[in-house]
Amino acid sequence: MEFFIVRPDYAQIAKYHQISISREDLVKLKTDKQKLQYLNKLTKEQSKHGIELMIEPYDKDGKVLFDDEHVKEVLVEFEVILERYNLVQHRENLLFMIVNLVQSLNSNFDYLQYESYEFQQRLKELAGFMYSLKNNPKDKKYTLTLKSKDRETSKAMDTFNITDQKLIEWMAKFVMDVIDGGEAPVYLFGIYENAVNRTKSSGPTILRELKDAASLTNKSTTQSRNKQTAGHFCLCLIPYLEGETSLKVAERWKTNDKQLRFLYEICMLFDLMDKQFDPDIKDVTPERHMRTLLNDTRNNL
Repeated sequence: MEFFIVRPDYAQIAKYHQISISREDLVKLKTDKQKLQYLNKLTKEQSKHGIELMIEPYDKDGKVLFDDEHVKEVLVEFEVILERYNLVQHRENLLFMIVNLVQSLNSNFDYLQYESYEFQQRLKELAGFMYSLKNNPKDKKYTLTLKSKDRETSKAMDTFNITDQKLIEWMAKFVMDVIDGGEAPVYLFGIYENAVNRTKSSGPTILRELKDAASLTNKSTTQSRNKQTAGHFCLCLIPYLEGETSLKVAERWKTNDKQLRFLYEICMLFDLMDKQFDPDIKDVTPERHMRTLLNDTRNNL
C-alpha cells in the first residue's frame, strides 16, 4: 500500500485542525503551555521518518483511486499545484490536513448509494432499449448511434451509426436471449439483477413495466456528493489558507479568485469533485463554480 508520508508542524496545524491526542496524554496537558510543548515534541519526534497517512482506495468508473499507482500520480500533481501557488513551504501541513479531511469525508459518504445510482441508471437504459424493440412494429427501421466524449472535458469526439438491420437484429437478439434466459450478470446490475431477469415475460404488462422503468428519474448522487464533500472540505481548509499563507482575503466569508482556483484544483486532484469546465465558455469558470458551492454550503450549515 502506498502511503502519503508527511511531517507536519502540529503546533501550527492545531490552530485550524483537530489533532488526535490519547486520553492518557490529554489528562496530563492541563495548560496551553503544556499542550504546545507536547505538540512541539510530537513534531520533532516524527520529523525524521514522518507519519503514514492513507485514503481508503475505491473504484470509480473502472479505475481504482488512491491505490499505489494513483497515490504516486496525486503526489506528483500536488507538487506542481504547490509550486503554482507559491505554497511549497506549506507542503507538509497542507498534505496532512487534506488527506485527513478527504479520508474523513469519504468515510461519511455512502458509496453504496453511489453504486446504487449506477445500477439503476443501467437498468433504466436497458428498459428503454427493450421497450423500443418490443413495442415497435417489425417494419420499422432502427439505427444504433455510438457517440464518444472526452472523459475529462465531456467534449464530443466521434459519432458512429449502425444502420444494417440484420446486424442490429442480431445484437438485439443476443441481449434478449441473455435476459430471457435469466442470465443478466450481477456485476452489471447488482441488487437489481432480479428485476432485469423478470423482464423475460411478454405481453402488455411487461411492456407497461418497461415503459415505466425507462421513464423513471434516477437522481444522481454526484451533486449531493460535491456538496457533502467539496464544500465542507474547503471550509475546513480555508482558515489555514487565511491564517498561514498568501491565499487570503480581507473580509470574512469572502474569497479571492486565486484562492478559489487553488481549492478547485485540490478538489479535482483528490476526487472531491467531478466537474470539468470548457475553457471556450467564458461564463463558466472554476472560480464561479467554487464561489457558488461555498455559498451554498455556508447557507446549509
